[in-house]
Amino acid sequence: MLNTLGAKLIAGRNFYPEEVVHADNYDKLPSTTIVTKDFAEELYPDGSALGKSLYQGEDAVEIIGIIDTIKGPWLNDSRPANVVIFPFNLSQPRTGFLVRTEPGKRAQVMAKVEEILLKSESRRVFYGIEGLDESKASYLARDTLVMRMLMVLIVVLVLVTALGIFGLTLFNISKRTKQIGTRRALGARKSAIVRYFLIENLLVAGLGLVIGAALAVLLGQQLMKIFSLPSLSLSFVLASAVFMLIMSLVAAWGPALRAAKVAPSIATRSI
Repeated sequence: MLNTLGAKLIAGRNFYPEEVVHADNYDKLPSTTIVTKDFAEELYPDGSALGKSLYQGEDAVEIIGIIDTIKGPWLNDSRPANVVIFPFNLSQPRTGFLVRTEPGKRAQVMAKVEEILLKSESRRVFYGIEGLDESKASYLARDTLVMRMLMVLIVVLVLVTALGIFGLTLFNISKRTKQIGTRRALGARKSAIVRYFLIENLLVAGLGLVIGAALAVLLGQQLMKIFSLPSLSLSFVLASAVFMLIMSLVAAWGPALRAAKVAPSIATRSI
């Protein structure tokens, strides 16, 4: 099983054949288990979990092996890397088989699986023969769709924000054309005009980002309490804030250059 899953045993041993329990109920459970490194470190943070016990109900189960990180079948779980493997085969009408093939031979093996299994039991009914990548894509299809929708929404919001900054900066320039012309007449360089509008935009955007980042962290904490979601990483908040700050400067760059081109003669037109 470990070879089929591609799991690497980093401590302890694999199951012995006699440790595998075959049953049609849960009256008899295995006495050994193999766990992932993540689960072992969480269960016994102060020492090695190898040779120690965990409990399945009231029954103690010995940890005989530790494998490197693999993901469980429920990827939406808060701890998908916490995996416990029991050597237990429950006899039931529906059974799943996982087959590992050499690279490039999966399609060939998939075509022969049904034929080979029918030789041992002619009344088998097969369905859902597919690659693990296809199963994973199907499992994550809804999350993938939501993620793409959110990405489109984020792009639209960023573009709307950039257009808003661009429009407001142009509006400020049109209202302060005479002021800009006066500064130009008094000897202000074009670079000073550009720098002035960029710094002004930086201050306004920075204040908004501080308030927005604080609200995002608070909202993330509330969602974590209500929906048991993982807390929002501060690195995401900081990265988003830096990106929005750069975007606001880029959006204000064009209008600032336009302001720098205002002629000094504008200041004397109303005199």
